Amino acid sequence: MLTTNKTTMGINSNGNKVMIITGGEFFLEATQNGDVLDTSCAIQIEVPTALTGGPDPDMIL
Repeated sequence: MLTTNKTTMGINSNGNKVMIITGGEFFLEATQNGDVLDTSCAIQIEVPTALTGGPDPDMIL
């Protein structure tokens, strides 16, 4: 996340800044015939929590 310039801090329910909890990040790129496509719609993915050790109730949007 640091190399892609994404934030690594969040704000908890008390309003304090804290390091975010993360199991990593995904890079998605749509291509056709080797050309990168511009997407004009939202993309939603579902990632099983079993990949990162199970659900964490402290992780919220």
